[in-house]
Amino acid sequence: MAEYSALMVLKQRYGADAMPKFLKYSLDRYLRGRANEDKFEANMLDNDTRSYVWYQKGSMLMYALQDYIGEARVNQAMNDYMKAARFRQKAPFTTSLEWYSFLKAATPDSLKPWLTDNFEKLTLYDNRITKAEAKSIGNGKYSVKLYVRTATEYYDKTGKELEKGKGPVIADIAVLTDDGKNKDGLTTKVPLLMQKRSLTPGEHIIEVTVKGKPVKAGIDPYNKLIDRVSDDNLVKVDML
Repeated sequence: MAEYSALMVLKQRYGADAMPKFLKYSLDRYLRGRANEDKFEANMLDNDTRSYVWYQKGSMLMYALQDYIGEARVNQAMNDYMKAARFRQKAPFTTSLEWYSFLKAATPDSLKPWLTDNFEKLTLYDNRITKAEAKSIGNGKYSVKLYVRTATEYYDKTGKELEKGKGPVIADIAVLTDDGKNKDGLTTKVPLLMQKRSLTPGEHIIEVTVKGKPVKAGIDPYNKLIDRVSDDNLVKVDML
């Protein structure tokens, strides 16, 4: 919760379009932590000693959750939890499971599979874009075609892959122009289009129309999901 609060302060201070840098930092540190694990990795609800889980992964999951269901709803759930759990004088005392129950209650049924995958299981995503093409259709508008692939992978505590997920992945599909700079000098993404899509596992061709010349396109370009290779989430757009 402390690291999530820090991310939200950064978002408020520098803007959502500056967040990819901070989110990728957390993602890369989490992936390095699990790669160097010498015993086993615990899920979010069982973890107690592995800082790369509760700092890096935990803050990313909470940031993604507020992106999915809204910051106000997350804040309300945590406020309700605090009121329910504070000042207990005798057992049963609060646990991560009780904390999690308030997140589950605040999450719509359509997003509960994502919540289960990321908090109760050890899940990595393999989202990538292989190609993006665009052509002018007049009046400053462009038709853009994105070739993307999605996959969900489940692992056991030792890092062995158990199976591939069969459910859809809910991820941002984006078309962007050149990066910008905010008033603090931080690099920011400049989306021409950013929309969430529910994509079944496999390959997809997605066609969208944007106003303004596209430069880059991709899937989950802001690094909100625990993607095992995030560098293939964006490609340069080829003009036809």
